[in-house]
Amino acid sequence: MDKAKVDTPAGPTSGRAPSRGRLRGLSCGFLFLLLLLVLGIGRASAQSSTAASIGLGSSARVPDSVEINLGFVGDIMAHQTQLTAQLQADGSYDFTNNFRAMAPLFRSNDLMIANLETTFAGEKAGYSAYPLFNTPDALATAMYGAGINIASTANNHMFDKGGPALLRTVQVLRDQGMAVIGSRADSQEARYLIRDLKGVRIGLTAFTYESGGFDGFRYINGQRVPRAYEPFLNSFDPRFLDEAFNRIEAVLAAMRVEGVDWIVFVVHWGEEYQLLPNAYQREMAKRLHALGVDAVIGHHPHVVQPIDVLYDSVRAHTTFVAYSLGNFISNQRYESLQNYHTEDGLYVQLRLVKYANDSLVFRAVHYEPTWVHRYKAEERYWFEVLPTAKVLGDTNASNQYDAAVVQRISASYIRTRSKVETPLDPARQAWVDRYLRRLPGIDASEILSTPTR
Repeated sequence: MDKAKVDTPAGPTSGRAPSRGRLRGLSCGFLFLLLLLVLGIGRASAQSSTAASIGLGSSARVPDSVEINLGFVGDIMAHQTQLTAQLQADGSYDFTNNFRAMAPLFRSNDLMIANLETTFAGEKAGYSAYPLFNTPDALATAMYGAGINIASTANNHMFDKGGPALLRTVQVLRDQGMAVIGSRADSQEARYLIRDLKGVRIGLTAFTYESGGFDGFRYINGQRVPRAYEPFLNSFDPRFLDEAFNRIEAVLAAMRVEGVDWIVFVVHWGEEYQLLPNAYQREMAKRLHALGVDAVIGHHPHVVQPIDVLYDSVRAHTTFVAYSLGNFISNQRYESLQNYHTEDGLYVQLRLVKYANDSLVFRAVHYEPTWVHRYKAEERYWFEVLPTAKVLGDTNASNQYDAAVVQRISASYIRTRSKVETPLDPARQAWVDRYLRRLPGIDASEILSTPTR
């Protein structure tokens, strides 16, 4: 099969939806206008406008072609307030409601990947939250039930409860029906996955940053990894990128020996709560692009960071980069951190099309901003992750949520759009506009702009 082909834009106005450009200032009055839109005055026109602007992202099937959809979300965390919220009267735990609103989007994908930022060390180890996480296995049950079929475990909390918990986490996820990237239960297993989807071989791997040390050992979140457990996790030291890429290149080479058509690299990197990627994130993205990786999906900052589309005209190779998808679910929010951005997340769906002539095309990136809705009822907290555009586009939203919640959902939606639709390098705006597509929902571009918070 040919390597994935790309549609090359001849310029900022060639064959793409009109550039959305940078989003401008938002006043409270504009939020009020958005609320009116939510209450029903614009749903039909918004949907038709969105459909008209979809272009390459249209779901209409091309004859003699098949679509492959790859979905991604950010950090799945379980802080103490969440553990208390999900505890049931009989002493069991149930996390199902956290995912209910997002499940239809998850299930629309051939592969759905999430970053699991906790461990499953088991009840005997004692359930715990920050700084050393151990979550009930019921979270894995809820993840799989919602449509997540691959969990990335490569992150700074993967070794919170030591080596046995690292291995048990892999087993729990597999027992629930999920595949795992980032760690393995047997040192003879590959450090990557390959999935054959409708005749297209998708390769996936995941790596996390190490937290330093000069004694020759690897450290994850400040904890030294014994030599016996080093083979079971994928990690790199961001201080020494040349050495890091020796490890990474070896994994990519082994993957290619087996035969892959498209490569996804999931990476835990960057600095917490920073709205822009740092220097080593950008450098790693460039190196991964040079190595022929097709998509780079980032986690760890706990806030949404910009996306980018890197293109090499010599090789005609495109790499989609999401520097950070933010938190999918956590208890990190304004009330505790004075930071609204930690409530926001990003769901992305990468759409590939395989044609009858065996060519593979990266077609579009559909996205949906998400927001963690925490509320109190029946003398306890409840957590649910909401697809913001879909909620705001629902004429019944005002019946489900009070005005303050709708305003908070609106602000989250605007914050995420402003980051996602503005690339780091303005010169690449044409590329971002070429591929980026909002999922059907509201289209209030005339009144949306930079968030006030």
